[in-house]
Amino acid sequence: CQNEIILYDAESLNELRRCTGHTDWVMCVAFTADGFGLISGCRDKTLKIWNIATGECISTSELEDIPMSIALRGSKMLVAYAGGYIMLLEFSTDAQPKVFAGHSDVVKSAQFSHDAKMIISVSADKTIKLWDVETCECMKTITHDLCRYAMQCASLSPMGRYIVSSDSVMKITDLYGEDYLGVRNQIIDTETF
Repeated sequence: CQNEIILYDAESLNELRRCTGHTDWVMCVAFTADGFGLISGCRDKTLKIWNIATGECISTSELEDIPMSIALRGSKMLVAYAGGYIMLLEFSTDAQPKVFAGHSDVVKSAQFSHDAKMIISVSADKTIKLWDVETCECMKTITHDLCRYAMQCASLSPMGRYIVSSDSVMKITDLYGEDYLGVRNQIIDTETF
């Protein structure tokens, strides 16, 4: 929905409640680690934290840019922005947010690696970047020259060898061999991931 979040029961698919309060399109949502809260980002340049039991907004944070994706890991929150950068915030400390800059267009998605030591991001600039969480430096940039559209999403395999990404076709990138595989309906051996 444009400016509200609808929660559904996963088994019955019945609507449970609505969280209303944003004034523009909701761009991203993520459940908190305890499962009792929800964080949403909106084109109105706000992040809201919701109590999913009641649907009430617990807090609102004003932002300077449009959040495109949110990823949570423990006390860390990763937010990708339309301005081409990513911020890593730590809830449990007063430390300044870490900024990961280097994309030349909207960052569509940013996620933690399995061990949370890296961040993988995809952008409308048709690149995938791997970032070191400690140094905020880009470790690797992958460009898919054959992409017809901007990258929409990507995920790093648990062992850190493969990236699965998608524009209009799913692709698997082998980070050791720079081997780009276009995949549509292929069974993948998950033991090697």
